[in-house]
Amino acid sequence: MSDLKLKEIALLEQKRRDQNNLPHLFGQKFYHWSREFFESRNKMTLLLCGNQVGKTSIQLRKMIHWATEPELWKELFPKTVKQGRIPNVFWFLITDYNTATSLFHDKMIPEFLPRNEMINHPQYGWKAHFRNRQIHMIEFNTGVKVYFHAYSKQASTLQSSSVYAIFTDEELIEGIYGELKFRTAAVDGYFSMVFTATLGQELWYRTFERIGEKDEMFPEANKIRATVFECLEYEDGDKDTPWSVEKIKDLEMSCSTENEIQKRVYGRFVVDEGLVLSEFVSAKHMVEPYPIPEDWLIHSGVDIGSGGKSGHKGAFAFIAVNPDYTKAVVFKGWKGNNQETTTAADILEKYRNKRGNTEMHCQYYDWASKDFYTFASRAGESFIKANKDHKQGWDTLNTILKLGMLEIFDIDELQPFRYEAGTLTHEKLAVKKHADDDILDAVRYATSSIPFDTSKVIALYDGPLKEVIEVVKTETDYRREMAFGVDGDDEEEYVQDIMDELESWGDMYEC
Repeated sequence: MSDLKLKEIALLEQKRRDQNNLPHLFGQKFYHWSREFFESRNKMTLLLCGNQVGKTSIQLRKMIHWATEPELWKELFPKTVKQGRIPNVFWFLITDYNTATSLFHDKMIPEFLPRNEMINHPQYGWKAHFRNRQIHMIEFNTGVKVYFHAYSKQASTLQSSSVYAIFTDEELIEGIYGELKFRTAAVDGYFSMVFTATLGQELWYRTFERIGEKDEMFPEANKIRATVFECLEYEDGDKDTPWSVEKIKDLEMSCSTENEIQKRVYGRFVVDEGLVLSEFVSAKHMVEPYPIPEDWLIHSGVDIGSGGKSGHKGAFAFIAVNPDYTKAVVFKGWKGNNQETTTAADILEKYRNKRGNTEMHCQYYDWASKDFYTFASRAGESFIKANKDHKQGWDTLNTILKLGMLEIFDIDELQPFRYEAGTLTHEKLAVKKHADDDILDAVRYATSSIPFDTSKVIALYDGPLKEVIEVVKTETDYRREMAFGVDGDDEEEYVQDIMDELESWGDMYEC
């Protein structure tokens, strides 16, 4: 056998050993999105995706790769390497230590950590350290130590003053992000997070759902969103993945709500349980601005807020209603921020400036603020006490949203409505001081007193079958149609179901 052939055989054998012994590099194939995450050198890399697509796996693979490749450090940490030091501290954040310990034993050891003879290798070798039988740290032979920390622990008490890389599994509580970022600042370190968004936090909502807008957070970050449909094929074209169109269809069918589908399949930022405005669908209700007809009546609602940076923010909204009271649109508004302290007088001034010369039909206010009414009366303003009954108010909003009677202009100043409607849960509302519902309250104060005529709405849906479908379909319905196909009989049945439900809602609202 020739020397060349022997060399080829030796290389093949070495490749097999590497694939078996270095599973973080060779154990699994990459999807296009997982490769992008693995190769990203951005100071902040975020991956938002559905359940069971491999987000934790790719995070672990990247962390082990960075900890065991000194040649890579020249690119990642040039100042540290130039000074003759090593990036010796990484953090892995997870919900709690029990989960971290299970992850170490059930996933890291069997699937990703170097194994067999590589466990003691000078470059790839490692040793685990435990405290009270819970994983505390993995010490790699390169000199890097990966410490495990739980979200439940106060960030200010976490060990080490400087951290070169923080790897976060699942949605980070936004209150501790600032402290974590401070830990990486001194060494110009890295932060990455993989998660499915379920907590309804504004920081991460604005990060992923406001890309390209003025209120976007972290515009310089590498933001990757992966849908389950992007797991049908590996980057090399191999379609033998854990997912198929049939399995995705089964997954959708197992979801109990539209929001759950958006979260689990499409990796969208949604809250899928206990939403107060369960009928709000962003793709349907947020619309491009259009001219308000001159004969429409203008109503408004004002939520004064409690004042102070830690209190509820003030907010107000302007709503135009057609003469038949069958359609309304929130066309402008305002919500305060955490940087500005506002009094009742401040809110009134902002309201009047925003209103301008608009002729008002009715102006409703939160009558808990006596100061606001006093200031308004002295200014010659006529305000009516809002109906603050929560059940009636939220039921009315849900009804007119479901029947397609309320739209909201998709403009910067009304983005708080999109966020609040998509994240306010009954659980949060039960603790009123922690509920982020300011602009929703302003809208609710107005819509609770507007005499909507739901009996006429059914007629709006009488028309060609195709037009009805266009009205009631959501963004996900279109995606399902493209992925699975819908025949004519299904469309007929789909529309009849919608018509029956509209009639039912109309009857209940009139009672």
